[in-house]
Amino acid sequence: MKSNGAALALLPECPAQPWVAATSKASPHDAEPAGGPRESRQAAAAQAAEIALLGGSIEQREEGARLNTAVFWDHHGREQLRYSKMHIPDEPGFREAAHYDPSTNAVRCVEYHGWRIGVQICSDNQRPTGCQMLAAQGRDLILNPRATDR
Repeated sequence: MKSNGAALALLPECPAQPWVAATSKASPHDAEPAGGPRESRQAAAAQAAEIALLGGSIEQREEGARLNTAVFWDHHGREQLRYSKMHIPDEPGFREAAHYDPSTNAVRCVEYHGWRIGVQICSDNQRPTGCQMLAAQGRDLILNPRATDR
């Protein structure tokens, strides 16, 4: 499988599982540690297709936090950027507060093929602070994965 000329694939948030946040019932099987099976498959796909890939998973941290995490892999399948969602909605169809904890990670850019790329996940993009911080770092592109129950 090759990329047929594409340089980047952008998957929805938490792409390797059903949209669990449509319900308010979390399962321990939804989450995995960083570098777990879901992320490993995505990294392998980036390498096999020779394409950069933004994917992710529900990341289970050792201290117990569960984070909606996006990971940017280069075309060799090497992790270049890891970002976890900061703004967690709790409304019909988006019961994310039952599934994820808000992240406090720093917003940052990564350079890839001359582009300064940043990530905001879904509702993060509805608040200006993250985008402003990425702009201050000279970003060229903000990747914004999103998923819904539809």
